[in-house]
Amino acid sequence: MLAENLEAWTNQWLHQGLEKGLERGRKEGRQAARHLLLRHVRHRLGTAWADQSAPLLARIDDLAQF
Repeated sequence: MLAENLEAWTNQWLHQGLEKGLERGRKEGRQAARHLLLRHVRHRLGTAWADQSAPLLARIDDLAQF
């Protein structure tokens, strides 16, 4: 019984760790995509456009929607 519980707990901890890691990766991916897009906008359209675009891009949570 203890061995089964220990295995279940270990699996639960691993699953939680993987979920946290994936969420962190998604968050960092979104930040990297925003940064690259703003850099491109700044280069092509200028600083004013990039400054106006930054708050709009910050509101995007799911990059797959666009």
